Amino acid sequence: MEKVELVKKHAQTFIALCATDYTFAMYPPSMIATGSIGAAIHGLSVSANSFSGEALTELLASITGTEVDCLKACQEQIEAALAESLKQASQPQQEYSSSKTPDYPANQDVSMTSTPTDVTDINL
Repeated sequence: MEKVELVKKHAQTFIALCATDYTFAMYPPSMIATGSIGAAIHGLSVSANSFSGEALTELLASITGTEVDCLKACQEQIEAALAESLKQASQPQQEYSSSKTPDYPANQDVSMTSTPTDVTDINL
């Protein structure tokens, strides 16, 4: 069961990443969700009841009624967006380092986010 939660958390992070990138505007939400699940499973190398990566993609495509090639392209684009985001995050932030601290109300607990993922990990 913990594998399911880990895949879910990673998929939610991918979805949040897609929401910040205009290149995903052309995809319907079901494609982004399905591609995010596929990318999470692929990235975590989680075995899904003896499904290979290809078979899992075909299963996800059949569940959502999408073309396998379109789903593969979306999943690859999600993985590329993650790689780019991680690359940007690892570079030193010089321009906005002092001015990019968010202003939170004093009564809000910053460590307790209500979103499914910590959006501060995603470069906007």
